[in-house]
Amino acid sequence: MTSPTEATPPGHQYDAVAEDYDRLIRPRFDPVAALVVDRVRDLTDVRRAEVVEISAGTGALTHQLAPLAASYVATDISEPMLTVARRYDVPGLARVQWEVADMEDLPLQASSVDVAVSSLGPLLDSERALAETRRVLRRGGLVAGVTWGDDYSELACLQEVRRRLGLPLRPTTSPAEVVERLERAGYRDVVVRGARLPAVYSSVAAYLSYRQAFGPIPGLTSVTADEMQATLTECVTEYADQRGQVVLDWQLCVFSGQT
Repeated sequence: MTSPTEATPPGHQYDAVAEDYDRLIRPRFDPVAALVVDRVRDLTDVRRAEVVEISAGTGALTHQLAPLAASYVATDISEPMLTVARRYDVPGLARVQWEVADMEDLPLQASSVDVAVSSLGPLLDSERALAETRRVLRRGGLVAGVTWGDDYSELACLQEVRRRLGLPLRPTTSPAEVVERLERAGYRDVVVRGARLPAVYSSVAAYLSYRQAFGPIPGLTSVTADEMQATLTECVTEYADQRGQVVLDWQLCVFSGQT
């Protein structure tokens, strides 16, 4: 899974923070994963479907969808993240096949699954990953997932941090771009629906803890961690209400396509 505006790089960014990620981030991503579950259930009989999940993380989507499916393979590049996901006591989870795997090289045969899903993973950021996902899907198969949009208050806050530090803005993804990427990858009947979710934190400190649970920003060398933290504190304080709560929102793109 990725944080708003920060795409997961090659490697193991989340290995060292898997426990904090699960404690501080995962609960906030559960409602996002539910959007994917609803989309899959609208488009296919998931009870008969063989499913592969891309970038499963600590199981926000896995724990909701796997018990409904005929079979389920949960993949992620980070073994510690999957280790945390496996230890939950969720009905039906014992039959999930857990695989440490790069999304661009899935350990599955061609045309071997009915549904491929991803919740806030970097699937759409990689043409190779989209091609690989299409490779493992059967004809008439379904890809469905959710990614960040390009117009929401947390994004505005994080982009302002970068402006103040003189850093390039993070690239964003519009619904139109989601459609284009999936169609270029060979998917048809592509549909993208927008969704918004509230993101409220009890205090500025609570929000900062949430952000820290994503781990260090990969490749960031032009500013120190202290400079980043101080600037983020300044910016996010502007979103605090009279009770000290940080009030933000998330815009999401729920997408689907057919092979």
